[in-house]
Amino acid sequence: MYHGRVLVLNNECAKESTGHGSPLPLLVHGGPGRAGGGEEMGGMRGVKHYMQRVAIQGSPSMITAISQQYQQGAQGNVDGIHPFQKMFEDLKIGDQILTDKCVITSEDIDKFADLSGDHFYAHMKDTNFEGTMFTHQVAHGYFIMSVA
Repeated sequence: MYHGRVLVLNNECAKESTGHGSPLPLLVHGGPGRAGGGEEMGGMRGVKHYMQRVAIQGSPSMITAISQQYQQGAQGNVDGIHPFQKMFEDLKIGDQILTDKCVITSEDIDKFADLSGDHFYAHMKDTNFEGTMFTHQVAHGYFIMSVA
């Protein structure tokens, strides 16, 4: 059994770090008062006390490199090769393709509504949006994904 923290400090996250890592309630880190969430031994807290719990703190790019799971905000890999042209074993965590910007017009949304048959009120420009969560016409999620 061990509990701990790995702080990987570099120039990407140094300005926001206190230097010793931030206390996390799921870790046993001791200290006076209520540090460590009390760690009373009843119920699930008693079971979790004997489980391994570790936190990694660092920049999104560093955590991506360590965990091999892409973290939002991490530096992406842009090598100019479209991911669909790569063999599976050649894909790397964080592979990205950057495309040109595309302006989606109200007419584009209307055409997609007609094509898909999805005339949900939020997709229609002539809707009175008063009293709804929307303030104006919203593009279909599938349309956005298709354009992307």
